[in-house]
Amino acid sequence: MNAENEKLTRIIDRVLESRKDLTKDKLMELIKEKKQQIGAGYLTDLGALYLILNELGIKLEEYTKLSEITAEKKGVNLTAYLLSYKKYEKRTVFYIYDEYLMRGIYWGEEDVFKSIPLGSKIILKNAQVKKGNKEQLEVHLNSQSSVSTTNEVLKLEELLLKSPNAKNFIIRGIVEGPVKKVSYKKKDGSEGSGVSFFVKNITRYRAVLWDYEYEVPIEEGLTITAAPALIRKSDYGQEVSFLKPYTVILAPSIMEVYGAGENILLLDEFGNVRPSKLNSECAGSESVILKKARFQFPIFIVEECLKHNAKLNYQPLLQKVTSAEKGYVSLDFIVLSELVMRTPDKYEMMIGDDSGEGKILASSELSSKLKDFKVGEKVRALGLWSLGEGSFMANEYTYFTKV
Repeated sequence: MNAENEKLTRIIDRVLESRKDLTKDKLMELIKEKKQQIGAGYLTDLGALYLILNELGIKLEEYTKLSEITAEKKGVNLTAYLLSYKKYEKRTVFYIYDEYLMRGIYWGEEDVFKSIPLGSKIILKNAQVKKGNKEQLEVHLNSQSSVSTTNEVLKLEELLLKSPNAKNFIIRGIVEGPVKKVSYKKKDGSEGSGVSFFVKNITRYRAVLWDYEYEVPIEEGLTITAAPALIRKSDYGQEVSFLKPYTVILAPSIMEVYGAGENILLLDEFGNVRPSKLNSECAGSESVILKKARFQFPIFIVEECLKHNAKLNYQPLLQKVTSAEKGYVSLDFIVLSELVMRTPDKYEMMIGDDSGEGKILASSELSSKLKDFKVGEKVRALGLWSLGEGSFMANEYTYFTKV
């Protein structure tokens, strides 16, 4: 979408917020009629829309997107999504987002966000943008500013899909252990605490929620969506810290089940595969809702779950043969050779995709999982152990299917 089309869409959306008697189809029809009336070559869709708005008596204020703000400025009108806020005695600190994250401060005793649901699209009028902590730009509001809300309310999960940049500030993944309480010294000398854990989506990283006060405890196996997040280096590598005030949503994870008996494989919404053990009441399910789980590497032990016999609407994460990292992976490939015995207890099959060639190794005991595949067939493997550089080891949890 070019800049003019993007602006056209943005203006139409704002018109529809204030004029419930109009629809997008109606406006597009009026635009077409206006261009025909004026004649070919004179008007763009955006130009025609301006003429129509003038005829309808609709006056639109110009709003600036957060991503368009590059310097300090007064008297700015903004639209963004409210992520979180914290009310203090004489000020309110808040975070807003729209393809860019920004901190804000409302100076005053009034609780201006009290009746606005988190995730709502809000309109900030007569705001001031100036440098704050660490010279970063932030929004300041006072008694001369106004805050209003639109009818649009998005959950954090939907915000994550709305913008390609959201992943930098909104973190979503599966909670992995160990979950620990951590402490620190505040500037005033008092003790502060937080919760540390690991989050796994496409990658795994340590996360810390400082001064976590929510009623729902952080537990292994839950899906967490939280914002806003700061990614920084620590002794654990890339670490995610959640800035207060933050918003946290915790929900049971839904995973697909592959295999039967004791050695089954669970596939989460991010395409990760986990060797697992299910409790008896969920055996035989196509998919499960996790209520309680724990990690006992390399096994993911599900202690409480609900049957959820419906396929999920996603495909496994397809990792390229030559670049698959060490660990359990899901993989699509073409069979390039028949299964060959290299030693009395080691079999090997060549595979490939558009990134190159690799091989799957299997013991004689597990080679039966591979013997029925023919050269040229396309196969999906879940739960292969990647050895790096295109080599994979089949194990008792590996699940193969032809595609």
